Amino acid sequence: MDGWGLLRWLTAERFGAVRWEVVPGTCHERAVLGQVDASAPEYQQFERELYTKALERLGVHASPAPAPERGKKKPEAAKEGGGAR
Repeated sequence: MDGWGLLRWLTAERFGAVRWEVVPGTCHERAVLGQVDASAPEYQQFERELYTKALERLGVHASPAPAPERGKKKPEAAKEGGGAR
């Protein structure tokens, strides 16, 4: 299992989306991963914390870019590519 597979498994386990079923002819069970609702607020908070911690451990301290404001016009000087000359 690669890292992406492990992340998928651990995320499914964290949100109760793992179902166990018996492997026919054995005494073993296997995990069947269900879907995790990525639009749920709990999942979004979990993902935000996970990636923030991962970036911190990598030494990347980036803050999210501010959302662009809609409906505002750029000043004329910025549109023309310069200011006073």
